[in-house]
Amino acid sequence: MALAWLEREQVFKWLPFVPVQALLVFLLLPFVLLVYLSLVSWRITRGVWWHAPFVGAANFTVAVRDERFVWAVIRTFGFAAAAVPSSSASASGSPCSAASGSVGAASTRRSSCYR
Repeated sequence: MALAWLEREQVFKWLPFVPVQALLVFLLLPFVLLVYLSLVSWRITRGVWWHAPFVGAANFTVAVRDERFVWAVIRTFGFAAAAVPSSSASASGSPCSAASGSVGAASTRRSSCYR
């Protein structure tokens, strides 16, 4: 009778939420730690992070004033502005070209190109 709890309908009502909750825990904790570490003055060589002094947005003002950071952001947006349209243009013909060389009706249905 150890598995009697599996026979209840309530178990299966909440069971699909277990992976979502686990994912939330495994993603939420590192995100909160990331936000906390961005607001304190800590380096890995300075000891434990929970004793680091709180500096608030000072880390962000230092980063925005750094010329290397500003140029890195500009280059990132420039790369994205060039890469996204070119990858979209090159990928627009790929489903039709893949379907033309396929064999059988099942592989044609899997592609997004219908003739």
